[in-house]
Amino acid sequence: SFNNEKFEKVCEKYDIYHENTIPWSPQMNGSVERENRTVAEMLRVFIHGAQIPVKYWSELIHTVIYIMNRVIRTNETITPYEKWYGVKPNLKNLRKIGCKCFVHVPKVLRTKLQPTAKEGRLIGYGDSALFYRVYLPKEKKVVTAKDVSFVEESNEYVNSYTEEITTCLQNTNEDETYDLERDANVYANVTSVEEEK
Repeated sequence: SFNNEKFEKVCEKYDIYHENTIPWSPQMNGSVERENRTVAEMLRVFIHGAQIPVKYWSELIHTVIYIMNRVIRTNETITPYEKWYGVKPNLKNLRKIGCKCFVHVPKVLRTKLQPTAKEGRLIGYGDSALFYRVYLPKEKKVVTAKDVSFVEESNEYVNSYTEEITTCLQNTNEDETYDLERDANVYANVTSVEEEK
């Protein structure tokens, strides 16, 4: 439950406004539902546009949130990352998700005649701005790597979904603003119709 003293103290400490809603009424969670929809839309675009297997959806969710935390939202002047950490996010490491890349294989892990890199596709970012998460199709696994070379321009499938991702981010909070009075009226009308039955 989110209604307890310990949770309220955490909210107060971090200056978080905790708003309760009526149980079993997701229509009252307007801003949260819209945020979840944006995450789901971006996830779908990454999976299909970047041609990443669906089983790596959790990796891609992490990437969606990573990107959303570094984008200025409608009616905001700073990013969520900036609000939390007090500094602007470093965007130099951002690359197109799904682009072809090559992960360097250290000398200790290969023989003289083996390839010096493995081909993969970028699917996310590590906990530090120095690391990338790369899907290696031949090995069917995801690795975290620092030494990665990207080939972003040659990926026609990446370019096809870049515009769709931009649209998802721009639509966040547009035309879906939370209207407590409107949603309360909808809930009241639904409840009264159910009671009449």
